[in-house]
Parts: sequence; structure tokens; C-alpha cells
Amino acid sequence: MKKLSLLMILVFAGSVFAGFSLGYKPLELPVYTYFLVSGELLTDEVPMLRIGAAASPEFRVEGLIGYDKVSYDDDADNEYSGSIFAIGGSAFYVIANPANTVFSLGGSLVYSKFSSETNDVDGPETSGLSIYPIMRVDFAIPGAERFAFFTEFGLRYQKASTDIDGEDYHHSDFGFYGSKNILGGAYYSF
Repeated sequence: MKKLSLLMILVFAGSVFAGFSLGYKPLELPVYTYFLVSGELLTDEVPMLRIGAAASPEFRVEGLIGYDKVSYDDDADNEYSGSIFAIGGSAFYVIANPANTVFSLGGSLVYSKFSSETNDVDGPETSGLSIYPIMRVDFAIPGAERFAFFTEFGLRYQKASTDIDGEDYHHSDFGFYGSKNILGGAYYSF
């Protein structure tokens, strides 16, 4: 009975979420809030793994996960290291699907956590939230439609909070967002 139930769940999930994909795209996420210079925000480009599924031919969802590590060591024995972990999700609705190209509207929500250490002393921690309501354009290669590049552009809202010795410094901004390169990400559909 358990095997039959498991088989039914897998068949149902396979028919509902057909078209799984695995992709990559970097995102700029908050790592530090400058508290001395009018609340400016320092960001880092974090590589994000994207795991997607087509809930229907017109609707696509993606899970996002990313990690990046930075370190610095100079001649005066000053050592700095930090790491950022990010997790989030995206959803897109297809508005046009001409040959080998897909235009869609949607958005992403990404939570990130940055922690650092200087000379073996814990440094400030920054938690951030990024919201991207965006337009996405996917370009498939003719003859190899399972592999595609994509670019995203639109608006972005970022909110960050840096904890320095028990004090929180906050920053939020609203602006425009776009992939640095015209083909800012890639994925393969199964």
C-alpha cells in the first residue's frame, strides 16, 4: 500500500510539475550597511543556483540558493573573511512565447545573511531582503531548446540591517535592476 501511495504521488508530481530545470545566475545582495555615510549599502554578487519547475505551460516557479565566501590577507597580518548565504524563490507568468524565446513577468524574493570575521574577532552581521518584480526574457538555442540563456530587468527593493556590537543600522532602497550582461544566466530543462 505504501509503495502504491508513493508511486501515485510521484506520478501526480511528475504530471503537475513537468519541465524541471537547473540553472545559474548571480544576484547582487546586501552585505553591509554604512552607518557613517548616510546609510549606504554595500552589495556582493552572489552566485545563485536556480531549481525550476513548470507548474503549467504559462506559469513557472524557481527555488534559489546561493553561497559566497570572501577573504583578505595583507602583509601586515591583517586577516578578513566573510561569507554570505542566500535563499529565495521566483515565480514567472509567460506573456509571449515566439520561436525559441519566452517573455514573462514575475518576481523574486531573496533572504540573505552575511557574517564576517577580522583577525579572529567576530565582525558585524548583516541580514537582507531583496524583492525583484521583473521582466524576464529567455533565449533558447535553435536545435538545442533544452539549454537556454536568460536576462532579467525591472525594479528592485532591498532592505538590510547590520548588527555592530549590539546596535542595528538599517538601510532600504528602491531602484532599477538589470543583468550586468545581456545573457545574465543560463539553465537546462529536463
